[in-house]
Amino acid sequence: MAQVSSFRFDFLSNPALQPGQVNGVRIGPWDGFIDKSLNFAVWPFDLSTATRTMEVVSVRTRTRPFLDTSLPFPPHHVVFVDVKNVGPDPIVIWFLFMDVITR
Repeated sequence: MAQVSSFRFDFLSNPALQPGQVNGVRIGPWDGFIDKSLNFAVWPFDLSTATRTMEVVSVRTRTRPFLDTSLPFPPHHVVFVDVKNVGPDPIVIWFLFMDVITR
């Protein structure tokens, strides 16, 4: 059975994330990504005076070896997530949710 661990990252964009603008987020390095599946969702802060819509536009992963190869550690895993404001109004506060799924 799969095990799911969920994480929430809170962001305050200054200046605000304008309509059509893409913002990149780097997560890691973290060796907890090894042999895992990742799922991402993005949510704008709910404000009744504005229409806000966001989407995750890309997820990239990268591994990097340690500079000191004599250490018995696995390589660093880094995840890059791009999110986009696809609504008509600027976004200041938003949340990125990450699920790490283990077999």
